[in-house]
Amino acid sequence: MFLVPVRLSREQKRNCVELFKCLDVDQNGCLDEQEMLGAMLAQGYTQYQLSDARTLIKEYDIDGSGKIELKEFIKMMEHQASEELYKEYCDFIFDYIDRDGSGTITKRELRKMFSKSVANDDVVKMQCEALINSADDNYDGKIDRDEFKQLLRSIPYESLQQSFELFVRGKNASNC
Repeated sequence: MFLVPVRLSREQKRNCVELFKCLDVDQNGCLDEQEMLGAMLAQGYTQYQLSDARTLIKEYDIDGSGKIELKEFIKMMEHQASEELYKEYCDFIFDYIDRDGSGTITKRELRKMFSKSVANDDVVKMQCEALINSADDNYDGKIDRDEFKQLLRSIPYESLQQSFELFVRGKNASNC
């Protein structure tokens, strides 16, 4: 997944510092595996174990200390914000296409969406069929939200945003 880099504001960084201090139970200036697990459990992620905390530390431990220091914690929070932004944008696009609000994108909804931008209806049908077939992991003939997000994972955020905005602008121009 290609994420848009998010930089936290000063206030958000101050909030991260306060959160870090609360999570740093032994007040040694870094979060160990137990403290990371405690943070994950406090967030409601009850399925996580110590091995998950270890994995998270390995992912964000820039200096190799085996612990998360404040700067690394802030980087981790920025990355999480980037992931959330990407997920929200994917949800926004999904909801735009899922006109009936059923929680799935059908061939009909795709054809309707693409019909204004492609002149040949047979081409639209083929493209919609191919898109559904490539993303439909459970073979129900539709794309659900998870399948849609998986489909978009390989697209950089900026490209996704630009393409969607150009498509919507073009569609709105053709509706005038």
